Amino acid sequence: MEFLNIKKQDSIAIVSINRPNAMNALSKDVLKEFCSLQEYFRKDLKTRVIIFTGEGDHFSAGADLSSRDNKWSDTEVALNEGYLPSLREIMTMPKPIISAVNGAAAGIGSAYAMACDLTVMSEDAYILQAFSNIG
Repeated sequence: MEFLNIKKQDSIAIVSINRPNAMNALSKDVLKEFCSLQEYFRKDLKTRVIIFTGEGDHFSAGADLSSRDNKWSDTEVALNEGYLPSLREIMTMPKPIISAVNGAAAGIGSAYAMACDLTVMSEDAYILQAFSNIG
């Protein structure tokens, strides 16, 4: 995996978004890796719990707006075709997923943190719903 780090400790898997220079912004490539990883964990009988976090100082800055591969035709298409499939995978995963939020969980990144079964936040962590500032 290029954009996700996976560490396994006994029956615990720690999955980290590995784009600290981009504040772990979510690109199509990250989402693609995340969906394939979720398929793997559904079948992996040894993993009992998944911890989802971000490398570096932030959980996720949200959508990678600078990436050329994120140019969906509009916001509705981006949400339904880009992000919803992997969010649905989180919400229907038969194993518990814990989000460990460090720094910012902003925009769609906050949706990923809150879609997990449990969210644990560091003292300097925060959730930013930028959508409320639009419109």
